[in-house]
Amino acid sequence: MRFYLRIVNPTIALLSFLLCTWAAIFNDNEFHLFGIVSGYLTSYFFAKGLFTSSALFLLGKLLESSLGAQSAGKRNPRSEFFLFAAFLIASIGLLSSLFLWGKPEPTTETVAKYEITNPDDLKVARYYHVKETDKLKISVVLHNESKIHWRDAIVRSKLYLGERYSGAGSVSCGELKPNQTEELLIEFSEINNSMVNDSVSCTFVIEANPLQ
Repeated sequence: MRFYLRIVNPTIALLSFLLCTWAAIFNDNEFHLFGIVSGYLTSYFFAKGLFTSSALFLLGKLLESSLGAQSAGKRNPRSEFFLFAAFLIASIGLLSSLFLWGKPEPTTETVAKYEITNPDDLKVARYYHVKETDKLKISVVLHNESKIHWRDAIVRSKLYLGERYSGAGSVSCGELKPNQTEELLIEFSEINNSMVNDSVSCTFVIEANPLQ
């Protein structure tokens, strides 16, 4: 018991602190020395490691002191057993809390989710190649033939020069009211207009949400 309190327990406390500090300063395969104060999740791990290691160490010293006081008087094996059991349960609880309790949920970025792809009543009425620019651009006329008010409409296009795939682009329309026609401009920034010698053709995918 004394060997555990003097050697094993301080070692476990130190390892807990080092493990949590490592989690705070090392992520994305890189060291971030100031990660312990610069991020919500990393600061949590560092503080949790500091609390757990300190609590383990202090509980061990308290138990060691209690056992020393008992050994100076009459030894009571039953009391020593219950004291050791209480310390062991407290240690397990502290270590478990490091991984199971109070762990914050990682923040995630909100991503737009489209409910409908290529709705039947949203159509590309026509498109044409805009030549009066440096970069290749396609003008798209989008028409809403339905009585549905659409929101977050996006037109995605794949470009073919001749019969060869040459790039992709997209443009956001925002909202489309019933029977509304909207002209949009899709720019293919990787392609210079002066280098376009073949016929230009496109395919389109429309994504949108009906306004609730």
